[in-house]
Amino acid sequence: MDFSRDLINGLKAGEENAYRELYRMTQQMLLSFILMKVNGARDTAEDILSEVYCDAFKYSKTLTLTHNVRAWLYRITRSKIADHFRRAKKQKRIITVQSASTREKEARNLLTNAPEAEVLKKENQIMFSAAFKRLPVSSRNLLRLRYIEEKSMKEIAASLNKTEKAVENILYRTKKEFINEIKNMSREKIYS
Repeated sequence: MDFSRDLINGLKAGEENAYRELYRMTQQMLLSFILMKVNGARDTAEDILSEVYCDAFKYSKTLTLTHNVRAWLYRITRSKIADHFRRAKKQKRIITVQSASTREKEARNLLTNAPEAEVLKKENQIMFSAAFKRLPVSSRNLLRLRYIEEKSMKEIAASLNKTEKAVENILYRTKKEFINEIKNMSREKIYS
């Protein structure tokens, strides 16, 4: 394969005809080489080949008359093949991480939808209900107003004829009492 001085000078000058001639002379040779490296994946090989020519055209101004143009093109081609495999490896790692994340979510879904989870959920509801019933009526009414009817502190204070600060203090103590009842029942496993 003869790369004439005129061709090299044309490439250095950015002449379109020189680029066409370089492509015509080397396209089949480079494509065959790339196909061999990517196990016959033609689409991948053609993508890599287009990257090779983009770089060749981009860096053709650095050519000298003593350059071995064929070796220069193969060097660019090997570099682009290596880039392809690096990208593929990185993409595979990303997919692996995403797959692990997906598997983790699926496992969590299985656990929360499992019959055991339903039993635990039901058991907790029974325990909460029993602990709630152990509270004094005034405490139950306060919790019902705040968390079931979703009344504001101002509304609760007005209905109980107390200051907001007093209601906040009573609510704090009531929640603490409720939590202690739940803890005691959890230890005792008595829900009646």
